[in-house]
Amino acid sequence: MDCSYELTGTNEREIMRGFIHYAETELKMPVLTADTIYRVKMAIKK
Repeated sequence: MDCSYELTGTNEREIMRGFIHYAETELKMPVLTADTIYRVKMAIKK
């Protein structure tokens, strides 16, 4: 998936919640695989 959507938050949990909402509403992904979640977590810049 090639997506340049950016999220900001105070912690990883807040960012992941934002991503899940974005994935469900904008990307029409009702289910996120473990691999997708792992890749998003690795892409979070601390």
